[in-house]
Amino acid sequence: MIQKEREFRERCALRGLDGVATEKAVGWVRRLVEEAAGYDGGLATAPPETFKRFASLEASAADEAPDRLLAYARYCLVIGREDLVVWLYSVILPIGVLPAVAERLAALEGEELRELVFRGVAIPPPGAPPEAYPAPTAVVVSRLEPTSVRAGGVVLASTVVLGMLWRHTIAGDGTPAAFVLVATAFLALSLLGWRLVVALVRRRAAARP
Repeated sequence: MIQKEREFRERCALRGLDGVATEKAVGWVRRLVEEAAGYDGGLATAPPETFKRFASLEASAADEAPDRLLAYARYCLVIGREDLVVWLYSVILPIGVLPAVAERLAALEGEELRELVFRGVAIPPPGAPPEAYPAPTAVVVSRLEPTSVRAGGVVLASTVVLGMLWRHTIAGDGTPAAFVLVATAFLALSLLGWRLVVALVRRRAAARP
């Protein structure tokens, strides 16, 4: 039995996990405790570097990486390891963002442009540390015209995905459909509105004799 297992199970239930999902989360944490425990036999005293190394390896080598990392974060909250919680969320939040951007770009502009923008870009695997993301992200952004509506659409999609994930997993406020729609509409106005104006002005300027 792991330290504060009952409290961890209660937290999982509060976050909407059923019995099967809770047992899976407990199993993941037990394995983590076996490999990264501190001097007291638990994670409360686990050395940060040992914890991070094992958590990253587990996530990169296994299925359900986001769920596994999220279970670690919930358990760390229960035992009061806020330092590890912050690191875990910095690993969780970028997962899937670049692939989602690629899919959105293909839907908006076609496969050819997606291939052009993402050619040679190595997307970090699940569990990769946050410092693995700036380089590939910078390449993608540099290949998009910053003032184009296309670029605005990509930024909008990325912002909505990250924002809703942050609200759901960290703030714990949930993501009701109405909130998502209002937030997306506001962000679309902010991120796309001025780009549409720029595109219109450029089009009119190009049409002048």
